[in-house]
Amino acid sequence: AGNASVASRTSYLTNAVEALLGHARAKEVASDQRLVDETLRVGCKMVTHESQGKGNDKPFRWMFMRRISWSDVASTEAALNTSVGEQEFAAAQMSDGIWHTVIRDFRYEVGYPAPVVTCYFDSAFELVTSAAREKFDLLDGEDDPRLIETALQDEDFRTLLKDFFDTGDTSNPRFFKTLATLPLGGQSLLHACCESSLYQCVVCLLEKYSVLTAEAPWLQLADPFWKDRKWGNTAFTIAAYKGDSRMLRILLDWAGQHEKLHSVKQMKDKKGKDLPDIIDERISRSKQMAQKNNDLLRTFNVVAELFGRPKRHVPVLSQEEAGGTVMESKVILSPPRREGEAGENQAISLPGGELTVQALAEFFRSCSPEVRASLNSGVSVLLLNVKLLDGESADLDDEAAMDLLGLLTMCSRISFKDCTASPQLSTCLVRAATATARANPTTHWSSLGIVPRWTDIPLPPSRVLDDFAAALTDALSAFVEKSCRSDFCRFDLPSGCKGYLPAESQHLLGLCSHAFVMTSLAFSLASASFRAEGLNSLLQANFKSQNPLLSGPAYLERVFLYTIQLRKYASVADGLYPNWKSYVQGIIEIWLKQLLALSDWLPNLVPQSSGSEASCLKQMVDGAVLHFLKMRPRHNRPGIDVVPPVLLALSDADIQMLLPKTHKYLQQISGARSQPDHPQQQQQQQ
Repeated sequence: AGNASVASRTSYLTNAVEALLGHARAKEVASDQRLVDETLRVGCKMVTHESQGKGNDKPFRWMFMRRISWSDVASTEAALNTSVGEQEFAAAQMSDGIWHTVIRDFRYEVGYPAPVVTCYFDSAFELVTSAAREKFDLLDGEDDPRLIETALQDEDFRTLLKDFFDTGDTSNPRFFKTLATLPLGGQSLLHACCESSLYQCVVCLLEKYSVLTAEAPWLQLADPFWKDRKWGNTAFTIAAYKGDSRMLRILLDWAGQHEKLHSVKQMKDKKGKDLPDIIDERISRSKQMAQKNNDLLRTFNVVAELFGRPKRHVPVLSQEEAGGTVMESKVILSPPRREGEAGENQAISLPGGELTVQALAEFFRSCSPEVRASLNSGVSVLLLNVKLLDGESADLDDEAAMDLLGLLTMCSRISFKDCTASPQLSTCLVRAATATARANPTTHWSSLGIVPRWTDIPLPPSRVLDDFAAALTDALSAFVEKSCRSDFCRFDLPSGCKGYLPAESQHLLGLCSHAFVMTSLAFSLASASFRAEGLNSLLQANFKSQNPLLSGPAYLERVFLYTIQLRKYASVADGLYPNWKSYVQGIIEIWLKQLLALSDWLPNLVPQSSGSEASCLKQMVDGAVLHFLKMRPRHNRPGIDVVPPVLLALSDADIQMLLPKTHKYLQQISGARSQPDHPQQQQQQQ
């Protein structure tokens, strides 16, 4: 997780050190041995994991963070060789210090120093990109412009955007540093919305936050003419390539309102093609797909007049031609995988794309005897492209959801893909799954993904969000219990579902994503797959840093650390979301339940278990809990107060037997805990 500072078109201005000393010398300052040693000695310590880039064999490491003064920066050897002093740094950064981060490997032998991987100062680029990804993560498939408005109501976020703007060229609009030209996961915000056909969000961005309409330059979130560096795409070319006539019309209307149509006409992609040429090339490649060809023809006609081209005829498709390419609502049944057998999937068309849950239950009930027989033989059920409608009342929807899932109790997996429903109906489905699992402990479910995307996300505070959080909490409890006596190993939520929960229940997302990792690992360890061979090889080479359950402790740094807050505080603990303790206690309690029930569920999941899997899983949990504890504060360093939630989770367990390393560590620190806290920790407690 090095300093991924990215050059603007003119400079590397991401913090005061780079601004005044340049990129190369800033790296020298960050790597100054005295600074590094002190950050390792007294910096706050968190487990981290670099998940970007290729490969899944990257180890977990320690991240040490310390806010240092400008006098410390100015006194480094690399800085002393310049004319820049601490006052110049402070004026450039407009703060009294800067965060220094050191990434170091785990220590494997006492007395041998662990290698330092990288050192860096925090950067405006990193802060802005991580904050923006978090703020706009909810737009993943959700065409709700209120999510954009809500993000910009956060004064800390607005201030961060202003500070980022001030680090660059503030006079030449071509070189402004704003979200309009900042890739978030490879795409700008506007490009991502165009790719996902989020029409209302694009209209909001263009009307209020474009380079021509934003109330302040640092609030520019969208530039339709901005080209990404890799492919040279603009918002216009993305819409043209997709054959999205509606999106292209929205963009052209904006250009017309601001007298920018001449710029549209001059626009070329990397191949030198204008918009009609791009669409023409796509048409020639898609003639075998009638519906797609029609979409492209309509898109061509949107720009034809502007470019002086004759409009194209759009043929009327037969029902068969249109139906063969439109996203059809269907059910796909996949037979259980058995060694030496490769069963074929069976696709069954649904009676329509919009159905109530009751109608869906009736569909399954009225299927042929062969289909009903397969539903009782462990098949996986995938529902595609269905808009689930509310019934006449909430009580009827509750009954219908129970009826539907009752018909599918013998299926191994149930999943909704590209399906939508109201928040209330989603809550009904979660409650019904929980009730069915408890009423019928012999359900064959090993995986559930029964939460559709919401058609509307209410803004907090909302009783709807509270109800869903309560239903999800109950479901998590029920399915953790199920995982302790069966092969249940997965409970999926749709991507971008952070907005489905109130702030105080956000830890449930972390619990859902980590609760069943152990059961999945057990299957992987015992299988003969290529993935299993890779995992076993990594664990044999370096068990400590390759322990997959360390994703639990690393989740604190990756998700719970609110980077915007770090700009205001000298303590990492102050920058954590307040419900992080519920997550720590909850995930450890889940791991312990599953460990205690290993003899019940492991044979179901791994019939040929040799016993080594159980030993390996215990070591994994022991290592993960131990690394939670090692993030605690000490007398010489601030830290995260992880000990209370960990002890609450361990209160009823025989940890000497289950977690010997954790037990030994707790004994060692029992005396150390009587020593005075670090001053920052005392301030937090006050």
